[in-house]
Formats: sequence, structure tokens, C-alpha cells
Amino acid sequence: MPNLLTTTNNDLSYPSSANSGQDFSTGIADLANSVDAMWDSGTLAGRPAAGIVNRRYYATDTGVWYLDTGAAWVPVPQLGTGTDSLKPSAVDLPGMYFATDSEALYGSDGTNWHTIYGSRGAVNISASQTVTSTTYTTLTTPDQVTGVVMPTNGLIAVWYQAAWQESVVAAARMSLFLGSNQVVAAYEGIATHTVEAGNPSAASGPNVNSSISTWSLGLAAAEAGSGYTGDVTTGQAIGQATPVTQPSPGITSYINGLVTDLAPCGGPCYIFAAAGTYTVGVRFKASSGSVTASNRKLWVQAIPSA
Repeated sequence: MPNLLTTTNNDLSYPSSANSGQDFSTGIADLANSVDAMWDSGTLAGRPAAGIVNRRYYATDTGVWYLDTGAAWVPVPQLGTGTDSLKPSAVDLPGMYFATDSEALYGSDGTNWHTIYGSRGAVNISASQTVTSTTYTTLTTPDQVTGVVMPTNGLIAVWYQAAWQESVVAAARMSLFLGSNQVVAAYEGIATHTVEAGNPSAASGPNVNSSISTWSLGLAAAEAGSGYTGDVTTGQAIGQATPVTQPSPGITSYINGLVTDLAPCGGPCYIFAAAGTYTVGVRFKASSGSVTASNRKLWVQAIPSA
């Protein structure tokens, strides 16, 4: 049996007298070396110097692929994923990035990130729940969306609709909250006034369902009338109206504690906010008796400025 030689890279044996075998094995070794050299990975700081055309490198710490042009490393356009805080430089990741914690989608122009859509969330709670607290609190299942991320300053859009009733006429209040802070609005030139939903007349009496919804400054509640029977599944606008024959006030917000009679109203409430992570929700209280809400629907969308 002839003596066997072994290649240095991948342990392929061949007879020492067989040039064709040696050539074949050398070719296999060269191929292995080429594959190893053309695809590599490690930290971005550990990336070798550019100089091998079409070589690829994956930076394990930033999640970015690079292509070696022979003169420089160029990031490969791709869809990156990870948390907002780990989003790489827009220069290093041409393409798009999805933040798994905030659910924001970003696009890179090669220099800066631009938000395609921001953090968002929704809750849909059919359960009827009651509180008796005289200070603002959430229901047992909170009407709130947590982890709303604003990477830059911008707007938070809030839509809400529910059915509500109170056990004592004119005792209940409901309001939007950003974290633990009650949302405020400008009133008579002052921008620190709270906006609360409630109804001071409740001509139909206590314990009768009515509707509550967002409007441009917060929440508004309607007079119960003959009793609100609930939303339709699909095709209903967010908002409410009362007929002109309805005794005033028909749809009401308390701004700085003062009754504000509203025309038909509804739609989103836009709240400006600095960069940060927020919990957005609705809280309830009753100065006496209780307040009950059901069929609660809340949608929240962050709209960053960049």
C-alpha cells in the first residue's frame, strides 16, 4: 500500500505517488479555504480589513451584513430586527429596521432613520366592570396600552369608545391618562386644564347606559336618553351625537371642572409627547356611588416627528 499524505486544511488523504489525487485534494483544500475566507462572522470591531472582493461578513452584535468591495466594507440592504435601543446606525444598515419592543418600523436613507409607522397597540374589553373610588383609578381589566415608545418627540393618537353608567346622577368622571398624568388641554388661554367626561343632567336617571368616546381634547359623555344598547361589530364611527331637541347639555366634557356642551363630536385625541415610553389609558372615579363601563375599545398610535 503506498504511503499516504494528508492535506493540511481538511485531512484528505491521498497516495504520495498519485499526482492526480494530490491535485484533487489540493483543489478541495483550496475550495474549503475560499469558502472559509468568503463568509465570516464576529463582532463589528473584530471585522478584518477590506481587501477580498465579494467577501461577506456578519456582525453578530449589530445584526448587519457587510460586503467587501476590495477597498471597503459596504453594508448590505436588509430588514433588521431587534429592540429600539439596539437599532444600529442608519449608515450601517441601509434598508429597514423593525423594533420588536415598540413595533415601530424604520427606513434608512443611508444617513438617518425615518419612522414609517410608530409604536401602537389596542385593547378590546367586553366585560362590564365597576369602581367606587373617589380618586382616578383603572377598572379591574385596565383600559390601557403599555409600552408605547416615542423614539423622538411627536404625537400620540388615541381613539376610545365604551358604554358607561353611574349609580348616582352626575357623580361619575372619566379621563385620558398618559402614564400617571391626566391629559390636559388649553381653555381660555391656559394649557393646564383637565378634560373629563361626565354628564351633569342625566335626565334619564342613574344606572342607564350611555356612550363615551374620544374627541379632540379628551373624552366626552352623552346623556343616556332611553339607554345605549351598544356598538355594532363593524362600520360604526367613533363618536356620538344628540338631537337638537335634547335638553342641554347633551354631550359633555368638564374642562377645568366647568361644563362644556359639545356639538356632535368624536374621532381621535392627539396628544403631543417627548421621547419616552408611555402607558396610555382611561381611568374612572365617582364622587359617590359607582361608575361602570363595558364594551371598551381603545386604540393607540405613536406618531414620531422623524
